Amino acid sequence: MSLYRADPKDGVAWITGASSGIGRQLALDLARDGYTVAATARNEARLATLSAEAAAFKGKIVPYAADVTNPAAMDHAVAAIESSLGPIVLAIFNAGNYYPTRGDHLVAEKFVQTYEINVFGVMYGLVPVVARMEAHGRGQVAITGSV
Repeated sequence: MSLYRADPKDGVAWITGASSGIGRQLALDLARDGYTVAATARNEARLATLSAEAAAFKGKIVPYAADVTNPAAMDHAVAAIESSLGPIVLAIFNAGNYYPTRGDHLVAEKFVQTYEINVFGVMYGLVPVVARMEAHGRGQVAITGSV
């Protein structure tokens, strides 16, 4: 089996956590390289700004507001992206956050919040997108790590 590397001519790049930091920069870089980028985050205003910033690029950025901690929202996002833009050939799971808790006063909910986004948020998007990639016969996935 040969290793597949996504290419802008093959389909869409999907990035979670695209409204700031690494995800935002990746979205801009991929759009500059000619990808149609489906940008997902919770903050619709930041996504709209990101999309406008890429207006002159070879590719484009299309906002898809969703919360990675909601499995139904991730299923819907994948279906909506593929329905309107085409097959997702590159998925970058980048959403992450950190809710600190002091060692001398541990708060279990802080750990749960961190894992909901950083671990389960990946899984909630990974399951539906990999199923679609398998149906299309190709796809590439990247996962960034956080705390």
